[in-house]
Amino acid sequence: MQTTSLAIRGYRDAPVPNQFHRQEAAATHLALMLPGFGYTCDMPLLFFTTSHLIDHGADILQVEYAYSRSADYRALDVDERHRWLLADVQAAWQVAQRQRSYQRYTIIGKSLGTRAMAHLLMTEPLLQQAHTIWVTPVWQEPLVGAALRQSTQPALVVIGTADPYYDPALVAELQAREQCTVVVVPDAEHGLEIVGDAVRSIQALAIAIQAVQAFVP
Repeated sequence: MQTTSLAIRGYRDAPVPNQFHRQEAAATHLALMLPGFGYTCDMPLLFFTTSHLIDHGADILQVEYAYSRSADYRALDVDERHRWLLADVQAAWQVAQRQRSYQRYTIIGKSLGTRAMAHLLMTEPLLQQAHTIWVTPVWQEPLVGAALRQSTQPALVVIGTADPYYDPALVAELQAREQCTVVVVPDAEHGLEIVGDAVRSIQALAIAIQAVQAFVP
């Protein structure tokens, strides 16, 4: 496995921080990981998801936009922050998919990342058959909700009942769809942790990663 950084220019032609994990052997599977605002690719849910994908032969691009540490980002209004996110992720996808002749794609989004994920799914033809993993999605946002409802591709959704975005009606709607697997973790909040209970938090992580392993064999 080779780990490097790709030359990606995004919003206002600024570099987009990233890590690209490239298989030594030939690979036909590309995974794109879009983390949360403060939940990075090094944190447990995304770290173990990355490990599983690498172990199963995928190249993976982790986009580490690091907006939580950017004063320039925080100074912008909501619409301009959204444009920044979409510009960075669109550029990341364009560079990543040119690394090899891929035949299979998986996109993983966590929270903020699900916004950009929804945009890519609706605008990039190559991703129309991609497998999608939505970790604590912000599905009350119209773009995210529409992408989940309209998608016909295989999808895994993981969310906790203590997450402010949890919506039992939408969970039921998605569970009724054959191509969508929804994993609901009781009492887990937006980081998929259970406040005040370390053991159950570890168990929640295990539930999520087992679901990923089943979804991406």
